[in-house]
Amino acid sequence: MTMIPQLRATTFLHRMSSGRTKPSLMHCEDEDGNQEEAVVKLRAGFERKETGAVCELVASLLAKDLDLPVAEPLIVSIEKGFDRAVPDAEVAPLMKGSVGMNFATKKLPSGLNTWLPHKSIPMLLRPLATEILAFDALIQNPDRHKDNANVLWRGDELYIFDHELAFSFVGGMVVG
Repeated sequence: MTMIPQLRATTFLHRMSSGRTKPSLMHCEDEDGNQEEAVVKLRAGFERKETGAVCELVASLLAKDLDLPVAEPLIVSIEKGFDRAVPDAEVAPLMKGSVGMNFATKKLPSGLNTWLPHKSIPMLLRPLATEILAFDALIQNPDRHKDNANVLWRGDELYIFDHELAFSFVGGMVVG
């Protein structure tokens, strides 16, 4: 059984450069006081609220089990009043509405770039791209497409992210 690391948000660092859910980089700590930087997706910003957070977690765990390139999934707890230490006026209300558990990932190494629309896939990466396409079909993820790859890359490294809209059959909701 996979144990999902559970952390507590301690410091808001900044909002990430993109994402409608206003994902934010935060310092977090585990129960032993070990520090970790995490990208936290605030559940109050999800279109499907808690369902979206669960879809993110389940899809990330499945991708990890299938040896697809994803950042390590985490659960980050945000305590009541944490929003008061957040200077970003767009993030603070989402933070206030996200008290409790939120989906997060371990911060990836620096130097990764967002895959640009219409960028061709190098031959070396096409087998992996095919696996990612099959994975998206399996989890019914409509949010990865030519104009929104949801892929970070550097050289021959890829990382996929953003599975909030996956599993569209959950709760009878049809997405897309």
